[in-house]
Amino acid sequence: LFLLKDYNASSVKVKVFGEIVGVPVPFNITPDEACEEYGLDCPLALNETSKFDMTMPILPAYPPIKVKINVKLVDDTDTTMACLDFPAKITF
Repeated sequence: LFLLKDYNASSVKVKVFGEIVGVPVPFNITPDEACEEYGLDCPLALNETSKFDMTMPILPAYPPIKVKINVKLVDDTDTTMACLDFPAKITF
C-alpha cells in the first residue's frame, strides 16, 4: 500500500526487483501499469491522495530463499514516485 499525494502523473508503472545475494533480479509484473490494475485513479493530481494496492503470486518454481523485495512506482519520465524495500522469505 502506497499513499501518493505529491505527484502529477498521467501514467504510473510498477517495477519490482528481488535482491538475491546483492544482485537485483527483476520480477515480471503484468500488467505493469499501476493505473489500470492496482487501484490508482489516474491521472494523479497534485495534493490528492491515491491508493496503490497489489499482491504478487509466488510460483512453485521459485526456490525457497530469503530475498529483499524492492517495489517502485515510476512516472512517465521514469522518475521514482514511491519506493518500498522489505525483507521476504519464499517458503512452501
